[in-house]
Amino acid sequence: MSSEIDYVSSLISIQTNLYKYGGPILMILGTVSCVLSLIVFTKKNLRKNPCAIYLVAYNIGNLLQIYTTMLLAILSSGYNIDPTLYSLSFCHFHYYILLLSTALSPSYLILASIDRILISSSNALTRQQSTLRRTYICIISVTFFWLLAHIHAFLLTHIMEPLPNLIICSFQPGFYLTFINYYMISIQYILIPLLMIISGVWTVRNLRKIRPVNFAIVNTATVTVRPTHSKDSQLIQFLIIDISIYIIFSAMMPPALIYLQILQTRSYSFAEYQLVVLLMNVAMFSSYIPFCVGFYTNFLVSKKFRFEVKSIIKWSTTDRTVGDKPNNAGPYIRRRSDVGVNESTSLALSNSVDNSKWRVNCDEETKVQRERRSTQSITVEDIKATEQQIKNRSDKLP
Repeated sequence: MSSEIDYVSSLISIQTNLYKYGGPILMILGTVSCVLSLIVFTKKNLRKNPCAIYLVAYNIGNLLQIYTTMLLAILSSGYNIDPTLYSLSFCHFHYYILLLSTALSPSYLILASIDRILISSSNALTRQQSTLRRTYICIISVTFFWLLAHIHAFLLTHIMEPLPNLIICSFQPGFYLTFINYYMISIQYILIPLLMIISGVWTVRNLRKIRPVNFAIVNTATVTVRPTHSKDSQLIQFLIIDISIYIIFSAMMPPALIYLQILQTRSYSFAEYQLVVLLMNVAMFSSYIPFCVGFYTNFLVSKKFRFEVKSIIKWSTTDRTVGDKPNNAGPYIRRRSDVGVNESTSLALSNSVDNSKWRVNCDEETKVQRERRSTQSITVEDIKATEQQIKNRSDKLP
């Protein structure tokens, strides 16, 4: 009996420490990743790209996942604070947002992959299907679809007591619980990753088809296929990395759900229940990782992405000392506190002095030229007057 108690205690300790210490770290990393990714993908040179818009929606969905499902899991498993046990409405909301958030972000990734299939096609008419208008329509349509598809979670979740002194918020036992388990296994952890794999392979296949055609085009000097721009290639690379990470870290959830489904067909002890709870919590923690590391993987892999991030950091630091208003003395320079005139200020002042000297010299030259012109005009008038006098005198002579 004591060995079973120690075994159960060790299982509870593992999942508690995982969420108590690992959860906040992952949450902070995920927040930074999503915010920085949103800043990069909303830049002026990317916001007109349909794939970048999908990635913006993807990172917004990641923030929703982090601050709803992940936050509640950290509070309940790591700090023993579970508000779903005290409010049936919150219990309904918890499972509704759980199903919604786990479906939204992967769906945006699939839409982005489909957009890359279109843009990498050798058919010009197919490439024209990738537009911003179609992008916004797809994002709104998919979002509304999942909002309505999971509305049943508001009606069929309850607070129950499966074992003595054990109160949980869960789906309604019986057919609905079985349906939810098979739904999550088949749709969210098999069908969605399968669609991601198919779309990613299809995109890579299109790229391999385009490259040799472009080489032949250069030799024959005939333009028939538009080459894929470096920006599009970078976005395709980001998508493939995100899809790979999602598939790897979500692979643990289907076995855990299958084991839970098998356990529900027979009677089980408290130790077996704690084991399946541990497996579910570890699998759930693993499934949160893809939503929190997108920025870091893109930063490590892509040189273009690192350049964009560095340009943002450089712009933000420069904006603190240099304003945007120009004047006659050059750029508008703000002085830092307790610091004299910096090098940029002295350079601007020297430039303004040189400019003023150059303007003075120009004014003097202009004045001299005007005087010369006025002198020349007077001289000509005098010559004409003299000629007229000579002519008049010659007429008076006999």
